Amino acid sequence: AEHVPAMLTRILFEVPRWMSQIIAGLPVMLDDLITHMLAKEPTERLANADALLQALDGLGPLPDPREPGEADHESGIGRSEQRLISLVLITLSPAPWQDATVELPVPLPVAAADAPSVDKLRDRLESFGAQVLSLVDGSLVATFRAAGSLASDLAALAARCALSIREIAPRACIAVGTSRSALQQNGGFPAGHILEQFDPLLRINSAGDSGADETAILLDEMTANLLDFRFDTERNASGPRRLKGLRKELDANRKLLGKTTPCIGRDSELGILSSHVQQCLIDSGAKALLVLGSPGIGKSRLRQEFLRSLHTQLAQQQESAEIVLIRGDSMAMTSPYGLVRAALQQLCHLDGISSRTARLHRLTDKLATRLPPNKLPHVRDVLAELCDLHGDDVVSVKLRRARTDPGLMRQEVRTALCEFLSAECAALPVILVIDDLQWADPLSVEVLGTAVQRLDSQPFFLMGFGRFDFRERFPYLWKDLALEVVLRGLGRKASARLIHEILGADVPAEVVERMVDQAAGNALYLEEPVSLASCPTMHHDLGSLRAPNVHQGWM
Repeated sequence: AEHVPAMLTRILFEVPRWMSQIIAGLPVMLDDLITHMLAKEPTERLANADALLQALDGLGPLPDPREPGEADHESGIGRSEQRLISLVLITLSPAPWQDATVELPVPLPVAAADAPSVDKLRDRLESFGAQVLSLVDGSLVATFRAAGSLASDLAALAARCALSIREIAPRACIAVGTSRSALQQNGGFPAGHILEQFDPLLRINSAGDSGADETAILLDEMTANLLDFRFDTERNASGPRRLKGLRKELDANRKLLGKTTPCIGRDSELGILSSHVQQCLIDSGAKALLVLGSPGIGKSRLRQEFLRSLHTQLAQQQESAEIVLIRGDSMAMTSPYGLVRAALQQLCHLDGISSRTARLHRLTDKLATRLPPNKLPHVRDVLAELCDLHGDDVVSVKLRRARTDPGLMRQEVRTALCEFLSAECAALPVILVIDDLQWADPLSVEVLGTAVQRLDSQPFFLMGFGRFDFRERFPYLWKDLALEVVLRGLGRKASARLIHEILGADVPAEVVERMVDQAAGNALYLEEPVSLASCPTMHHDLGSLRAPNVHQGWM
């Protein structure tokens, strides 16, 4: 190992390689015996030399090892399967790790007095689904596996976890990395090997950088490339990329080579979206529209262009509408009414108010301008319950009963939300746009569908953008309620035009054709070839790119 943390991690946690992977033709029984002798837990090893001799006698005569390349154990799945893994390293205090030649014992650093306990950090990491390892210096290594997940989702999960750790350990050194690694025979990952791959991050994380932002989180290049526009990152001239936080502006544009990517080849889809929202506003009838597509196909870019044109159109017509943009969260898929809560916070202008009492007053004031006095108290109680704005001592008896009866609570939420949206639509049309709908919580999807049905004579427009996973999770919801638009890949001409918009008109035609072939209509898959082609001396390398490396988790 290159440094002590990686060395200790390999000793303590990694399962040794099968001997048959080193000596071809080793009999299976002998291979199993050696693995048994190397078990991490003392109770799982042979008790003594007598037990070893007895086990060896039981093997019988052993054949001579065969030539290399004839190993008994298959080298496929279970022995050398490559999977994507993201890692978060948390060090509460800088440690004197430099390299593997440091003399032991190493003096252990003392964490700051205000540092959170290791148990608290571990609980937070495990709440994100991480497998957590503890190092001897008090550092924690959290690993996230791409078990059916997209590469970008895996990196985003690790980044969100790191940001969450930053909240409870503001002075800790945190690094995030993503890599492919071979699956061990026990189903685990070689964490020590992964730590070695992130050697530059470990050295900076340990040594500290007095000129750097102490709240920043270090990123390796693959993680930084996988994170999308939702994450605020920066490049330090003297070190790796840094994660500063989540962008406050949800609708920020994605940039490539410093340029905002234009919306190209989506005129037909934009026309469908625009005509349906106009029909809703003109006819004052609730409508729903669902845009589904594969990752990277351009759903978010289409949404951005649609909202930009909608704002322009409303301004030209001197009309107004309440436009709410929210998004699903992979970490909140089981949080009841998560999307409804987010929509209410925007509609009632609760964001940015930290005091629960002040937020309740703001909600009450908003509802008082929309609802008649006889409906205000109960609707306020239910919506305040959704937003967690009051305690046990101020709720009505009816709401107390609903807290213990999910069916009754669902009915109360549907009624209160529809009452509020109906009153809101009477003042202004409401356009609710949901991104990453595949991560919506089921109760929000259900209650918003009910709102579209009940507000059939009100200007309420519900629009969702999501992956095809949405239909896998909700095969019947909104099926007969929403118009479904399937977003296909870009055509060859549109892809070529996008390349020229970023790189200019002087890119050789054969280079453009090669990039178009590699992307296969996926705008996101164009990014790495375009970045490579931006360097004229690298054009010849494009032929070796079978798929963008940072997006291979999607292929």
